[in-house]
Amino acid sequence: MDNEHGYCFGMHLNFDPSLDSEAVQAEVEHNGDLGMPYPHRRFARLWLNADHNEASARSVATKRRKLGLPREIDETYAAALKRDDIESPDAPSPVERLPEYGMQTHGEYTMYGHFFFLKRLLGNVQKWRFFIDQDPGLRAACLSAFHDEIRGRTADAFYVRRSDGGRKASQAQRREGIVRAGKGCASWHAAARGQAAVD
Repeated sequence: MDNEHGYCFGMHLNFDPSLDSEAVQAEVEHNGDLGMPYPHRRFARLWLNADHNEASARSVATKRRKLGLPREIDETYAAALKRDDIESPDAPSPVERLPEYGMQTHGEYTMYGHFFFLKRLLGNVQKWRFFIDQDPGLRAACLSAFHDEIRGRTADAFYVRRSDGGRKASQAQRREGIVRAGKGCASWHAAARGQAAVD
């Protein structure tokens, strides 16, 4: 919990330390799990060696160009649509390896689990506000967990991006960015309710 700003940060890792990678890989080979469609696999949530090798061979690193926000959104979705699974954020590069102990889980399982965990943990709040990176998997996980709340207008989900220089920005620049973002959000919220924004 960040006491200064009131933010609550949850951390869920896409890693399961309780599993023995060699035992799982042996069971996968014995049961023919790799020949099954993903939804029917016993270990679908886990990164198997063969899946990781195939995904890293297909991954292509692309540099993000300086574009306007609408073009960045369009290009992010265009890139996501090229994935085999649009909700999967995982695109390992050939230089990334799987952990030596335990097993890495696919990111989408972690994202869905995170949002459903938040809903269960903080179920008695009056209003939910999510500020999330533009990622189809995050969007899908948030909308799956909070579909009824969003339709009932007790939850909002916003895409965000940093425009304050990121890690290179000074503390004063970051605080100014927070103030600007707060004013922009208040203006949007007031406009959505048909009211005048207050400076």
